Amino acid sequence: MSTPSRDFQGFFPAFDAAGLARLAGPLPTWALSTESPWQQWGLAEGIVRGAPGNQVLMSAAAGLLSWSWQLRPLSAPALGLLLTLDGQAPFLAAEHRAFLLALKKRLKPLPPNPLWEDAKATGEEDILVSFLESALAGPSASAWLGEAWDEIVALQDRDRAAALIDKGAGDPAIRERLTAELDLHHGSDTLPPVPSPHFAPWHAYAAGRIAARSGDRARALSNWLPLLRAMPWSTNLILQAHDAATLPANGPLPDASTAILAYSWNKAELIVQTLESIF
Repeated sequence: MSTPSRDFQGFFPAFDAAGLARLAGPLPTWALSTESPWQQWGLAEGIVRGAPGNQVLMSAAAGLLSWSWQLRPLSAPALGLLLTLDGQAPFLAAEHRAFLLALKKRLKPLPPNPLWEDAKATGEEDILVSFLESALAGPSASAWLGEAWDEIVALQDRDRAAALIDKGAGDPAIRERLTAELDLHHGSDTLPPVPSPHFAPWHAYAAGRIAARSGDRARALSNWLPLLRAMPWSTNLILQAHDAATLPANGPLPDASTAILAYSWNKAELIVQTLESIF
């Protein structure tokens, strides 16, 4: 796990694509998705607890945690376990490791806060923002920004959300990264021209998403393929790259036709209810 990957060196441990078959037996759900935070944490922690001596699985876990941090840079549990694995078998670039260690010191665990739970339960943006403005003014600002990220990025008012990011980021690289994601959520098709080197993998992924959304599949692949070589265990990126390379170009649907795409993971009854409600 000490040899860096050929592309995006200093972010991911080496992983031979031939090792993908080794993931299927002990971790069958890996083939379904590796993208949501709870999946990433569950898969990585399960490997660390259950197969600490398996080099292939441990490399996959370390790489997955590094990617998880790219997606959720203020997630203290993922960051802590990532640094633990890097400490056991170093693969992170020294400058990047120092950045992560400094960030970890700011991400102190938050105690349960009934007021925050009450604010979320209301669904009122003014109440949420009022609570967060106060929380982000305290010493645990970065931790609160991570805790409330889903609620912040979902705010209808982009400028209010950006102000919360500015208040709690505590670091220019974190501020730029989170603001870029916020802007993508609000329909932007641009990224920082010179992104922080700490977020090079996320920037490449996001640039590919923007290109794919605009129909430029060649440009999407030019961003995704180097990233895929660095993290060949990424189920979702494999599927996205495959679609960009092989699917026919999108075309208009006939006026008289209706197309329904339903994706379900053990949600058959919910899908049935949804389709019945449409018709």
